[in-house]
Amino acid sequence: MQLIDLIDDLKEFKKPDYLVKEFRDLYSKLNEFEVCTPNDKFDQFTYNTPIVTNEEVVDTEVVVTFESFRLQKFKATIKIIHNQFENLSQIEKIYYCESLVSQLKEASNYFSREPELKFYHPEIKLAVKDLSSAYSLYLNKTTKRNSFKYNNSSFIKIQILYKILKENDLIGNEITLNDFELVFKNEIIKKLIRWTGSTSELKYFIKIINTPGHGFEDTKDEKWQIAVNCFVKVKKRSLETVDYKNLRTYKITPSTITKLDTLIVKPILK
Repeated sequence: MQLIDLIDDLKEFKKPDYLVKEFRDLYSKLNEFEVCTPNDKFDQFTYNTPIVTNEEVVDTEVVVTFESFRLQKFKATIKIIHNQFENLSQIEKIYYCESLVSQLKEASNYFSREPELKFYHPEIKLAVKDLSSAYSLYLNKTTKRNSFKYNNSSFIKIQILYKILKENDLIGNEITLNDFELVFKNEIIKKLIRWTGSTSELKYFIKIINTPGHGFEDTKDEKWQIAVNCFVKVKKRSLETVDYKNLRTYKITPSTITKLDTLIVKPILK
């Protein structure tokens, strides 16, 4: 289940009758083994269960309320959200963290305003606090590594690279050399580089400028997120821009490799 679906599940707890069927199912299941007794409103039931005390087995009455049942389900949903977030890759955490915390805060505000939901508010507030503090480092990483890094102090090759990309219609005509050089200085990008080549060419270009053998720092899994912080590529069939997920999963064509190796790698970087 997607994280957004789990957030929607939390919102379902606003409904008074949410989980009523599940509560009755629990009653029916327990009633198969132990006689359960519901109250008139069926918002709680009791059953006896044996426990061992001082080497004696005695029956103890257990009360199951609808509110406690719902609260446990609420806690379980929050735990699933936390676990699913943990299972994301580092770059996905960077991408999702801010949005996830924002949506949880929105839900927290709602639960805090409704008296009948007061039992849930501390749980969601704690989840917001944990995610905000534990994963703030992922948000900070987008600013710590603002762009790519060319390791050579001389930018002559970058200047030649800029000229080749413009001459072959791979970047927009409005892009200046200063705009382009910022991409390789790990500095904040003031102006996105408009990529006018294909998405396949953009992806292979990102791989090229992450190869230590060509003089660049390898930003590993972060390179796709950094790429969309530096370059903008509009999809041909829509007005949407290529995001880091599109870029990461896009297939590089053999013709792209041949083209960019011929234009860039062999004459400039090797």
